[in-house]
Amino acid sequence: MMLLGILLIGSILRLLLAYKMPFIGDECGTMMNICYSPKYILTHFHCWLTMNWYILLIKMIAEVFGEGFIAIRFLSIISGVGTILLTGLISMRLFPKANWLLPAALVSLNPYLISYSAIARVYAVFAFCALLLWLLFIIWRDNPSWGNSISLSLCSLFLILLNLNGIFILLWLSVIILMEILRNIYASERYNLLWLGIKRLGIPLAFCMISAGLFYYQLWGEIRLYSKEWIVNEVSSISYVPDAVTFYFG
Repeated sequence: MMLLGILLIGSILRLLLAYKMPFIGDECGTMMNICYSPKYILTHFHCWLTMNWYILLIKMIAEVFGEGFIAIRFLSIISGVGTILLTGLISMRLFPKANWLLPAALVSLNPYLISYSAIARVYAVFAFCALLLWLLFIIWRDNPSWGNSISLSLCSLFLILLNLNGIFILLWLSVIILMEILRNIYASERYNLLWLGIKRLGIPLAFCMISAGLFYYQLWGEIRLYSKEWIVNEVSSISYVPDAVTFYFG
């Protein structure tokens, strides 16, 4: 019951913000890009069109339900609510003796996460998929069956198709798997189970990564051209940190 209450509060906060707030900032790019044809959306990469499959999904939703605030932000809203549930499930698995409802409540009420759950961009969906990937990895680690291996691979594919930044999440996942191998190197039963899981994971994951690679290969020229606008020679500044802390905690 408490989890339902946490989900309900999180849902209401996100819905109210999405309903009242006009389209702002990058959302204008979303509204512009859904005017293109599906073929154009999936074959071009430029400003505001860096999350091709997400834009296509929004276009499909808009064609069925219209272009109202809630309809256009629907994916972000349900993803934001979904992160609350996933946070609780992950906490339950990692810390079975702790109060797993507390992390879920923090995600539910966090101003930063609420604000991005009401924006028609890929941010909330990307966060949801990253958490789902983490949960599926924990399930796969405990039971590396073919079914769990395929589920983890498909989530990896969806994550990287949502946005190329998914590469960094997958690199992080690779490091975690390597750490699991090293951690269990002297536990023969666990070590052998992990290697069995890696062998089962290899085939579907390779197929999914090849599919993602073929999709982005056709966009490579435009990706390189667009990326030049974001290359800087200076060392990154930390002057943004106070603003980020204020924005995150409200």
